[in-house]
Amino acid sequence: MSELKPVEALSFEEALEELENLTSRMASGSVTLKESVAGYARGTALLKRCRRELEEARTTIETLREETRREEVIPSADIPF
Repeated sequence: MSELKPVEALSFEEALEELENLTSRMASGSVTLKESVAGYARGTALLKRCRRELEEARTTIETLREETRREEVIPSADIPF
């Protein structure tokens, strides 16, 4: 088995893909108990990583929306009334 990249070194898309593959393998019932426990630990770390990325993206979007709302309410100084 190849060495896995550290969870924090994965992009969101890589982490999500690995989580989906891991879930499929575990659901198939073809892994040993030891592999299941290791997979669960890895899956938990991957899930936390994905959730953290999604939360950061949500916060960024909310900030951008709020900035846009303020720009719509407060006219720019260079626009004559």
